[in-house]
This record gives sequence, structure tokens and C-alpha cells, in this order.
Amino acid sequence: MDTTPPPPDPLRLAAACCAPDLTPAQGETVRALAAGADWDIVARLFRRHRIEGLAWRALSQAGVALPPELAGPLQARADQAKATNMQAAVAMARLQRRFADANVDLLFIKGLTLGQLAYGNPLVKSAWDIDILVAEGAVAEAAGLLAAEGFTCIIPEPRDGMEGLLRWHATAKESVWRDAGGRVIELHDGLADHPLLIPGIGMASPRQDVTIGDGLVFPTLATTELYAYLAVHGGWSGWFRLKWLADMAALLSRQTPGEVARLHDAAETMDAGRASTLTLLLCEWLFDLTLDQAFRERLASDRKAQALFRIVTSALSGRFMLDELDQGRLGTWWMHRVQLGLGDGARYKAIQAREEWRRARRQVAKRLAPKA
Repeated sequence: MDTTPPPPDPLRLAAACCAPDLTPAQGETVRALAAGADWDIVARLFRRHRIEGLAWRALSQAGVALPPELAGPLQARADQAKATNMQAAVAMARLQRRFADANVDLLFIKGLTLGQLAYGNPLVKSAWDIDILVAEGAVAEAAGLLAAEGFTCIIPEPRDGMEGLLRWHATAKESVWRDAGGRVIELHDGLADHPLLIPGIGMASPRQDVTIGDGLVFPTLATTELYAYLAVHGGWSGWFRLKWLADMAALLSRQTPGEVARLHDAAETMDAGRASTLTLLLCEWLFDLTLDQAFRERLASDRKAQALFRIVTSALSGRFMLDELDQGRLGTWWMHRVQLGLGDGARYKAIQAREEWRRARRQVAKRLAPKA
């Protein structure tokens, strides 16, 4: 018997506001939860989980009269998210042309393409960066193209030049770039932090084109591979940001229960089965995702996934419902526990232990480094 407590009302309201299409029943749910809301808490929750655009849309459609001290800032952040996404679409089109001219293949992951697939509208989803994926052997050329577009590498530090960048990508799945206007690009040549998770998903995977606006068409992963990737991406971060889970729930809401089960079965073949189980249990808990009963019982039989589910629901319902990760007394220990549980076997755990040791050494070295 599942004894996991239901989500607290502020979290339920936030989840209800993330519905891709607000039905009359969902609108009633939003109004009922808003009627007794502590708006100071709700405003913090919306900001912490970066769902202001979705929240403003849902509350407006549901006819909720917001306190003026919340309505103004919430609408302003929603408008800013829309403007940022419009600028991102232009930047993506420019990057796509430059990469195509250089004959460098790329995929866009998450961001606007996911917003279009999940919500039917790429402008309501908050995003602060553009994620692009290239082949492992194309990092140097891609870096040159980004530099030509005015981007500078900020992670890793650029002092070691191209040699340092390639060394970084040998052990890390992405580097981070920023232009003079503050726009951020994450350049990926891999999609998972652990080599035994989704090792077969990459540039050779099936893909789909996503149309955004008037004539802008961008390539991304096909839905089956995209689902497995998103499950691993969210699971690796302990699903600590509600907007990630909302994106997944919105994407899954466009599938039948049978199609959801087939996505999970495919994820298992891609070494993302535990991550998928955790994802589906969370979407059912918070977003009322409909699962076939027999399939649901199959998911519930994974005791390790159930343990991870309890860790994440406790974090989302507790302090991290409102606080960022760096405000926790014990840091992100619970997230690393989830990461360790996403795979099985001695090799998986040995690799993870090695990476945790490296991470701890980097943190200690950073703390002991002389201050400028």
C-alpha cells in the first residue's frame, strides 16, 4: 500500500497551473486551490520553480483575481519569459544557419522545441539557455562557430584554449558559453552524466522537426528518445525544479496510457528504466497522470524506484518546495542518493563513487584556494 502523503496545496496549485490545456475541470481545481492560497508562499514557489509564465496563463484563464502585489510582478515575469523565448528563437535560427553552412550537424534539446511539443506554445515555458547537441568529434568546430557568433566559453575557464576545452569534454557532457548580451548556450556532446545511462542516445538517434512560429523549423530528438533523455536528465537532478516535471507531464498528457507504457518499455532498453519509473510515479503523484492499472502495479513493484520516489517527494514537499538547493543544511546529499539509485550493478556504483570522489576533491580545492 502506498503511504506517500499527497502533495501540499501550494504544490498542487503550482502543478495545476502547469496544465498544457486548461480544461473546465482543471480550471475549477485552480480556482478552488487559489481560494485558500497563501499568496506569499505561492509567489515564492512560482519563482523558485520558474513557472511564472505557465502560472500567469492558467490563473488568468481560470479567472482568478490575484492580489495586486502578486499580479503585477507575475505578469511582468511572464512577459519577460515570452520576450526571452522570442529572442531565443531568433538566436536558434541564426545558429542553425551558421552550423548548416559549416556542415556541422546539431540538435536542439529541451528549450523551445520541448515547449512546443509539450504545451503547443514555446513562449510560455521559462528558459534561460539554449542547449545544442553535436557529435563528439565536432566539439572543436562547434566551438569555433559559437565564437564566431560572439559567444565566449565560461565553463571551463577559457584560459587553456581549445586544448583545455577538449580535455573538459573528454569527461564532461557539456560546456557553457555566453555572449555579451548575457545569452547562455550549453554545448553538449553527450546527454547523461553517467556513461551507463542512455549511452545509445545521441546524434545518430531518430529525430523530429519542430515548427516554431512562422517558418522556423528546428531538429530535436524523436519522442521516444526524448522521453528517455528527459527522464534521465530530471532524475539525475532529483527533479528539484518543478518546471522540468511539468514539461514531462505535459508531454505525456498527449499520449494514451498504452503509449506511455510503450515509452517506458523503450526507455528500459535504453538503460533509463529506473529513471522512467521514477518519472512516471512522480507525474502520477503530482499531475494525476493516468496509468493502466497493471502497468502501474508493475512500476510499483520496483522497490528501489519507490525508495527514490519517497526521497524526491519528501524534498519537493518539504524545504525544497520553496528553497533553492544551496539553502539546505545537508546540501544535495539526497540528490546524490537518487543518482546512485538510477542504475544497478557494481560497475554503475563504482563509476558513480569515483565521480563523487572527484566532485568532493574539486569542492575542497575550491574552498582551500587562495582568495583574490
